[in-house]
Amino acid sequence: MTASRAQRRVASPLVGTWRLVRVQLRSASGRGSPTLFPAATGTLTYRPDGRMAVEIRDGRDGDRYLAFDGTYVSYLDPFAPTSDHVIHRIAADGAAEGAISERSQRIQLRGDRLVWLGGTARASGQTWTAEMVWERVATP
Repeated sequence: MTASRAQRRVASPLVGTWRLVRVQLRSASGRGSPTLFPAATGTLTYRPDGRMAVEIRDGRDGDRYLAFDGTYVSYLDPFAPTSDHVIHRIAADGAAEGAISERSQRIQLRGDRLVWLGGTARASGQTWTAEMVWERVATP
């Protein structure tokens, strides 16, 4: 890491540590589904240097990961919050050296709640959006 990169700070309301509150579906009318994966636990950290890490476990078996193809995922490059999206540059454990992809994550920031919005699907005549709801537990 270069000295200039080490000194770079990111001013973002996302900086801090978050805990997973719930995973759910939300209908287009605003109705929430029952919590999916109720035993799931997770920690999300956005650091002031622009790096980020996330870990989500299913909560029933301490060795099983719930998200991201069953592996721990670390978002290792700077994040760039722009309006309702965050760009993550992703390097996953076990991936080939230098294998980094980019993902645009839709978000909603509601005070000390951060919602990651997933894809949409139709079921029972309604459109549903997946949500991961995080609650801030610490700021730098």
